[in-house]
Amino acid sequence: MDALHLQKVDIIGWSDGGNTALVLAHLRPQRVNRIVAISANHDPSGLTEEARADAALPANSVTHWVNRWWTDAGPKTRELEQRIKRMWLSGPTLTPEDLTGIRCPVLLIAGGRDVIRVEHVQEMAGLIAGAELEIVADGGHSLPVTHAGWVGRRIGAFLGIPTAQ
Repeated sequence: MDALHLQKVDIIGWSDGGNTALVLAHLRPQRVNRIVAISANHDPSGLTEEARADAALPANSVTHWVNRWWTDAGPKTRELEQRIKRMWLSGPTLTPEDLTGIRCPVLLIAGGRDVIRVEHVQEMAGLIAGAELEIVADGGHSLPVTHAGWVGRRIGAFLGIPTAQ
């Protein structure tokens, strides 16, 4: 942000990007105007049991996904996958008290079939003053892809940005 001379920004983050947005709002509240966090969690307890089990598997279980979407990873794909899985199991580490300290407007969006537990996202919404919460009952972890139109319109409404209907 400093390199771009941005003092205060709106942040839209999906998955670990949403986690990062929440961490930034906690650590540097003066730099964050508003947050949209999609499929985010505040600590590893937010993962579903299935997601935790997947993260504990040896590398290769999502290698096909990484290869499809990040083909430049090359021979380091397995190492990248292992690092991502370790990250899922160890962070973020925001406490409930940290969340109550977030004072900027926050929109939390999650899927009813997400890898993040709905109850976890509901807890986050209850801890962040004034947070708005949207649960897409038939959605999974890829809402910006599978429900792109709705997600775009909801973000636009939250940020006050006109969007195509």
